Amino acid sequence: MLAPSLQLARQVFEELTKILTEISFPELMRFRPLHEKILEVMRSLLVSSLKPTEEMIRHLIDIELGHINRNHPDFLNNSSVLSELLQGTDNEKNSDPSKADKKITKDTKNQAAE
Repeated sequence: MLAPSLQLARQVFEELTKILTEISFPELMRFRPLHEKILEVMRSLLVSSLKPTEEMIRHLIDIELGHINRNHPDFLNNSSVLSELLQGTDNEKNSDPSKADKKITKDTKNQAAE
């Protein structure tokens, strides 16, 4: 998926560069240095935009590859399993911290007695 996407970005870049060389403004032909400078700036803009564009394509593909498609038939068919796992995690987060503190205190006392 990455290679064709990057290839397409390069093809678009080449096509835009080709269009740029074919553009002709009769009004600007009177001012040759201005015309050349405009073309130079436009070329540099295209060149400087290619690398960030390719980087963005890579990031977008990485995001797509990292996406979990829960609607896929191979994904857990029983959504209750997933909800039970999530509830178990929530229960651990919401458990009474004073019970954990009491257990730590009791363990500490046992170690001190030994």
